[in-house]
Amino acid sequence: MSNQFGDFKHIVHISTNITTSCEHCSTPIASENLADNVNHYMDKHGYKLLHVGGENDQDNEGKSIQHTVAVLGKR
Repeated sequence: MSNQFGDFKHIVHISTNITTSCEHCSTPIASENLADNVNHYMDKHGYKLLHVGGENDQDNEGKSIQHTVAVLGKR
């Protein structure tokens, strides 16, 4: 089956707005360390960087804010 990212079997979305943990090894994926998070998935788990871009959201007061996102894929 193919999708917009080709024949990647697993897609990961990380953001400067979301703190979570790695789906493979439970390493903390902190929202303030996007570059480190991207490098973790690439170096430790063999992912390829597919996209980096912006994502718009609203804060608690309704003001517009922007976050940086990265999408990585693994075959």
